[in-house]
Amino acid sequence: MAEIRSSILAAADRSLRWTGSPPLPQVHMLVEDCEHPYAGHVVLSRRPRGDDPTTAVAGLGVLPAVLGATRVVVAWDAATLPGCRPAPSGPCRLVMVDADRRDHAVTRHVYDIQLSALSFVGVPGFVPRWRLESDSRRAPLPDPVDRLLTVWRHRWDRDVPRTVAALRRNGYRIHWSRPWRRWGGAALSAAS
Repeated sequence: MAEIRSSILAAADRSLRWTGSPPLPQVHMLVEDCEHPYAGHVVLSRRPRGDDPTTAVAGLGVLPAVLGATRVVVAWDAATLPGCRPAPSGPCRLVMVDADRRDHAVTRHVYDIQLSALSFVGVPGFVPRWRLESDSRRAPLPDPVDRLLTVWRHRWDRDVPRTVAALRRNGYRIHWSRPWRRWGGAALSAAS
């Protein structure tokens, strides 16, 4: 889990430095009884189609449910999660939830943004300064994330190709890990 959390933090840092944009809500999927447990992750698009934003966040739980994921790591920035807006003067937060089928732990990383010198394209860069704010078990979750975990824990439609196709049509981005890209062969390719 530490490797996944470090990877999420590094990707958030790159996103903030390169674009000034906080990371979008995402879920990372593990199927722990497989040879290669990390399946990949699903990211909510900036403009999900059809559903209201809260329901769209809950929809991130569909693919882990269909795959039979035994553990997920949900990550979001308070600025990008519907119904979880930070105060304009408050600190920025990247939140991660490490969940199994019965329990969860929440880790919050606070960051401040500073402008750096002009980049090679002539615009200022952004430099986040990170610090761990808290790490707690069973902390209350925002409604969209609680709903995401409920979808993951209770939905079991095992049709992976149809699910992948539907998620992509609705604006979710799916990033498979290398071993899982080969899993299912033509079935996953057909859904792409």
